Amino acid sequence: MLVAQGNLADALKSFRDSLAIRDRLAKADPDNAGWQRDLALGYGKVATLLVKYDRDEPARTAFDAGRTIMQRLVGLSPDNATWRNDLAWFDRQITELEPNAAE
Repeated sequence: MLVAQGNLADALKSFRDSLAIRDRLAKADPDNAGWQRDLALGYGKVATLLVKYDRDEPARTAFDAGRTIMQRLVGLSPDNATWRNDLAWFDRQITELEPNAAE
């Protein structure tokens, strides 16, 4: 809702707070694939908002963190279409941040 209202600063704070909670849960149970995916998607939300702020470098770092998690999950279960789609989404976002992507 904060994003829709144009309140990007508060939205970013909210996303980061949520990411911190997801990070604690994922660290508490590293074998819980659901929590790992939630953490990856949390990185994706933060990164997407950072792109709106034209902060591509921190966005790239967040996208990379989420991608790393999804890559590990896909490695554990290569037949999981949802995880493969998530990984492909991260790949697209990272590609779009490349300097030559707009050309």
